[in-house]
Amino acid sequence: MGQNAMVLVFAPNPAGEQFVLTLSEENKSFAALACSPGERERLQELGVLNVIDADIKKKQLGQLPINEFTAVYFFEEALGPCCELLELIRQWTHGTIYIITKNHYPQLIYKALGADFVIRTTSNNHSFLLDK
Repeated sequence: MGQNAMVLVFAPNPAGEQFVLTLSEENKSFAALACSPGERERLQELGVLNVIDADIKKKQLGQLPINEFTAVYFFEEALGPCCELLELIRQWTHGTIYIITKNHYPQLIYKALGADFVIRTTSNNHSFLLDK
C-alpha cells in the first residue's frame, strides 16, 4: 500500500476489528464504515478517527472524505448487508474492493456487484492485505 494511500474498511466482526487495529498500529490512513450508532461507537472505541455513516435502507452515505480510497476492505458478516454496502460504495470509488469472508457464497455474487477480489479465509489475521 502506497504512502499516501487511504483505505476504507467495513469491520463488523472480530477479523475486521483486528484489521482496523493493525491499520492503526502501522499509522495507515483509513476510514471505517458504520451502519448504526452502535457500530460507530464501537469503531470509535477501537480508536478509529474517520468514521463514515452508511444508511443501507436509504442507500446513502454520510459525509465522504475529499480523497478517494485506493482500496476498500469489506469483512463480511452476512451476505445481504455486505451486498447492499458493496453496491453503494462501488458507485463512488474506483479503488480496488476486497471482500473477506469465512463463508462459501458464490464469489460471482460479489463480483457482479463490483468486488475485485473475494478472499475466503478462517483466520482473523489479515495483515497480509496491507502488502497488496
